Amino acid sequence: MHIVKELALKGYNVSKKKLDYGDYTVGFKLGDEKICLESEIVVERKGSGNTGLDELAINITKYRKRFEKQLDRGKKSSFYLMIENGSWSSIFNENYKSNITYKSYIASLMTYFTRYGIRACMVDRECSAEWVYNLFYYYVREKLKRGDYDCN
Repeated sequence: MHIVKELALKGYNVSKKKLDYGDYTVGFKLGDEKICLESEIVVERKGSGNTGLDELAINITKYRKRFEKQLDRGKKSSFYLMIENGSWSSIFNENYKSNITYKSYIASLMTYFTRYGIRACMVDRECSAEWVYNLFYYYVREKLKRGDYDCN
């Protein structure tokens, strides 16, 4: 939720909407047409605990089936897993709150990357709103440059 507040404070238009998967997506207005890209690009934020690794560990252990269903629903879109204040060294050094071993943690993540085509991005919490904004900004920019949307 802090991301929505931070983006609004920076003057960006934000709105709340329940998504079928993920936490954030982007939409924009092109002429009179409203375009929502939730079927194309989403960000799933993991930020609870000291690092998002704590929340993610719960998702891949206690709530694994539910988490995998969400990943499966997002399979056709560009699915970004944003892990706040996490790092690969924290995983390898088991610096997270869970009994899952780093080998099991890594095995789950690498399997998800391959099976669902997700991208994991470790982002400092204080930069996460700006990171989300820039991801969406450049995604839309590239789509417009390619002519994916008719501007007339």
